[in-house]
Amino acid sequence: VYRKADDGALSELLQKLGLDAPLGAEVTREFDESGIMLSGGEAQKLGLARILHGDFGLLLLDEPSSALDPLAEYELTKLLFDRARECTAIMVAHRLSTIRDADMIYLIAGGTVAERGTHGELMSLGGKYAEMFTKQAENYVKD
Repeated sequence: VYRKADDGALSELLQKLGLDAPLGAEVTREFDESGIMLSGGEAQKLGLARILHGDFGLLLLDEPSSALDPLAEYELTKLLFDRARECTAIMVAHRLSTIRDADMIYLIAGGTVAERGTHGELMSLGGKYAEMFTKQAENYVKD
């Protein structure tokens, strides 16, 4: 189903992601000298805003927050999980904070599903997911 672009909704989404790129501007100087140059994180935000603005039954995202700072990642994650209520969303992520609130988490190791469950279930299991999550989180809680 195609949904006509709504500039107001797209502008609001871009603002939530922290990107103040003017709509209708060339996003590169490759084709227009007056175009704007985006950083990697800004380009990722723009691409994600376009995806989140669309009408899809399935979202497949590979490292959707890889180029984002922690605050932008937090906002993006909220938007993604809001959008996931309307469709199926599959995310590949190594930053486990991104997927913490997922309905189901699959840990893939050696090409197979090694662990699966919610964040709480996987932490209680005390396996590889718990080890990786704890290792990532300890950098944020050290004195």
